[in-house]
Amino acid sequence: MFAEERRQQTRQQTRQQTRQPTRQTPTESLSAFLNRCAIDVEPPRARPRREPQHALSTSAIATNDAVAAAMASLANASETLNTVSSLLSTYASGLSQEEREWPPLLSTAEAELTEAMLIPQFLSEADVSQLFEAASRKPHDLTYSPAHVALNLHRDGYLASQCPELASRITDSIRDHAHGPGYFSVAVGRDVCLNVRCVEFHTYTIGGHVMMQDHRDYGSVFTLSVLLSDPADFDGGELMTWREGQAEKHPMRRGDALLFHSEKVHNVAAVTRGLRNSLVIELWQGPCNLRDRYS
Repeated sequence: MFAEERRQQTRQQTRQQTRQPTRQTPTESLSAFLNRCAIDVEPPRARPRREPQHALSTSAIATNDAVAAAMASLANASETLNTVSSLLSTYASGLSQEEREWPPLLSTAEAELTEAMLIPQFLSEADVSQLFEAASRKPHDLTYSPAHVALNLHRDGYLASQCPELASRITDSIRDHAHGPGYFSVAVGRDVCLNVRCVEFHTYTIGGHVMMQDHRDYGSVFTLSVLLSDPADFDGGELMTWREGQAEKHPMRRGDALLFHSEKVHNVAAVTRGLRNSLVIELWQGPCNLRDRYS
């Protein structure tokens, strides 16, 4: 009996021990616990240090500056090329099919050897008044600069319809001077038919000029420039041709005209005071033009 009770007590103690979990002592460290459990833990890896981003090096800055300078030069060159191309296109558009078929009567070198003809009082005061009245009824349609504008009086036969006698007299007078020996070194034969290419009413304010180098009226045969303003009303604005590289200024009064071969270089000096008006007529071998000079 005693032995049986002893065995039951032993079995009961064994059951209680298996039900109770193993408890760690409070003094056990984490490392001791891990060692006891035989767990291998790798130490934390250090993160790679990220180097701060510094400013561009001196060589990189120099390279960027060189690239920027090259791009600027390329842009300037492109702009210049576009300007030249536009000027060439404008000139080419001004050459009609008839004009291309007719070679110029004079080469530029031959035209430079000719003299300009001053025709005093080519237009009377009444003629000048008619022109101003006709021009006042239409706005200018050519802008060379803010200080130099013009009106195509020949467009759609406007001048011929407004001042038929005056328009006919002007062109006939130019033809008479062109076909006769007159003051020209080279006259045009009677077999050459000359028609109106353009009749332009020019207005110059302060700063207005036509001082482009080698300015010629390409494609035309004769050019007539008439001063419509009183010289006392403006300063500067002298009409000039050239002889052996030297400018020849042509003093003119109101109504005076200068007739010259269109291929001869000519210029108008800048106006420094007042207002200058002039009438420019060009004759060519093409048909009578009723449109823009370049169309």
